Amino acid sequence: MIGYYVHHHGLGHRNRATQIARELTVPVVGFSSLGRPEGWPGEWVWLPEDTTEHPVDPTAHGVLHWAPLGHPGHRERLGLIAEWLRSDVDLMVTDTSAEVTLLARLMGVPTVVLAMRGDRTDRTHRAAYDAATALIAPWSRETAEPYWPEAWTRKTTFTGAISRFDEPVAPAPRDAGPTGATPGMRDSDPSGGVPETPVPDPAGIVSALPDADPAGAAPALQGTGSSGVVPALQDGETSGVVPGERVLVVWGRGGTEVGDAQIDAARAATPGWAWTVRTPDAPSPDLWRELHEATVVVTHGGNNAVAELSAVQAHAVVVAQPRPHDEQEATAAALDRAGICVGLARWPEAHEWPGLLARALTLGGERWERWRHGDGAHRAARAMEELLSGGVR
Repeated sequence: MIGYYVHHHGLGHRNRATQIARELTVPVVGFSSLGRPEGWPGEWVWLPEDTTEHPVDPTAHGVLHWAPLGHPGHRERLGLIAEWLRSDVDLMVTDTSAEVTLLARLMGVPTVVLAMRGDRTDRTHRAAYDAATALIAPWSRETAEPYWPEAWTRKTTFTGAISRFDEPVAPAPRDAGPTGATPGMRDSDPSGGVPETPVPDPAGIVSALPDADPAGAAPALQGTGSSGVVPALQDGETSGVVPGERVLVVWGRGGTEVGDAQIDAARAATPGWAWTVRTPDAPSPDLWRELHEATVVVTHGGNNAVAELSAVQAHAVVVAQPRPHDEQEATAAALDRAGICVGLARWPEAHEWPGLLARALTLGGERWERWRHGDGAHRAARAMEELLSGGVR
């Protein structure tokens, strides 16, 4: 059996885990403080939360990322995972937690870490990546992180982007099992039940974008109408919009430095373009269609957002938002370096937008084949099952 730990900030980790799990041909059990996602093909163990406003030595003097002393939720969640590692789990996948990775390895269970871009050279990340039996990178070998040590690269499967729009490769899913979390685990939930998390998300992509701010995300773009379209120009103003020239802005739940003023300034500086904004508060009724219809898509550098761009081979401008370890900045830099789309470390000044949109039109299309293979989830699942069958590297 494969165990699969799913990080609980945002929904991107859970969406990616579900894509991969549905490609597995062996039993899988999920572990998370999030509710069981629709379509999860196995058991799901809900983990109590371990957040606190006043943690005691949460980093163990800089050795770990989060292990607060004396926190009952933290002790309980690791205890639940340890019970499964002791008796049932033969391979542990983490997306992502250095502490769970090290726990599994200390118990003699092979581990797979879903790698993330950005600077992972801090002490804790190095320990987890070094100790992992294997790494899975949801990007291509061609666009790999240039600073990685050979020891990491040697044990990495580069799957290419993993998009919810990819066609499944595996046979029809197995019996999905119980509809809630694993019976017997509910007594760890003070509410007396499993906190399922239904996610109405007509837009699809926006709920996949990670919320990297555990204290509460900054507000998403405000000031759009219920349709998500940036307010129209006032009477007497001329837009110069050419039919068919459309910018689609897709923004997510995570912290952002972009608001009304920046969007309005960009729109005013590009009179030949109609700008539409989609956020969790103003979702798209059909994002797949809108992504295809857009002339240029503007989004942040979240892994899942970029994966969806690759699926439609969009002409795009990817703007990094602040994240720990400069994750999005590294993604935008890799895209720009590979000539796949325009990648920026910050939201540009208004006067820069005409040139950026023009440049975006010269990129995209088949260039996205450098980023994705079209079956990333399947490749990840096969790599996991290879390790499960004894292919330890």
